Amino acid sequence: MESHVAFTNFYNSLDIVAEVVYDNQVEKGFHDSHIIPSIVRGGEAEKELDQLEITKRLALCICEISEGIEAVRKNILVSEHIPEFCGLEEELADTVIRILDLSGQLKLRLAEAIKAKLSYNKTRGYKHGKNF
Repeated sequence: MESHVAFTNFYNSLDIVAEVVYDNQVEKGFHDSHIIPSIVRGGEAEKELDQLEITKRLALCICEISEGIEAVRKNILVSEHIPEFCGLEEELADTVIRILDLSGQLKLRLAEAIKAKLSYNKTRGYKHGKNF
């Protein structure tokens, strides 16, 4: 029961956190041009530019994951920017921040999607039928 409450609190908070992260990114100058949110809902306005911008933002998430891999490879036990955390913690945080930023900007229903995906994954087989 306790985990159900924790997940409910998580779902209720995640989209709000995404908006806060996005607002901070705007304040810090990371959004000089705005993605038109209609792209995810099937809109056609400036579609090519929107897709390129979204793709760029997703690539930056991959960059943060790559930095996490490097933190593990180099055994970075103390982050340069937040020394109370290890390198992997910092890079995973950066990844989540980038994901929340994009989600907040596009007003995606990330919390609902996570909830739906977790429910779906409960129906899948062991390792989803794969080796790893």
